[in-house]
Amino acid sequence: MKNKKVIIVILALVALIGGYAYYYVTKDEVGLAETTADFTISCDDIFKEFTANKDASMTKYSRKTVALSGKVSSVEKAGENVTVVFNTTAGDGIIRCLLDTLDAPKLQAKNGDMLKLKGSYTGFEDDLMFVSVPELSFNRCVIMPN
Repeated sequence: MKNKKVIIVILALVALIGGYAYYYVTKDEVGLAETTADFTISCDDIFKEFTANKDASMTKYSRKTVALSGKVSSVEKAGENVTVVFNTTAGDGIIRCLLDTLDAPKLQAKNGDMLKLKGSYTGFEDDLMFVSVPELSFNRCVIMPN
């Protein structure tokens, strides 16, 4: 009987410590759906900025939330990951937006549809040795109302 009480007390302490740790690790994490975008811009305009001045644009958008709008070129699915690809008319380039896992099942857009997404800027790749066309990337993207 004494062993059962000891086991129950130990399990309760482990649960308490685990809950405490989880709360403090995740308390500052805010989903992009709840945040206000730092910038609102069309896919064409942001791509123009990057091709005109890559370094200044990388600094400007680093760690920023960006609301993008454009015409869907394709939707790529790999397991649970869903990526929306936008072509740009501002040059031969694409913008890739990896959807947040909670928003991926909600995506109804198909090729040619206009779509607004809000995401976190993650990079610009224009080294044609590694990519076929210049590419802007965003992740944690959420679908915005039209």
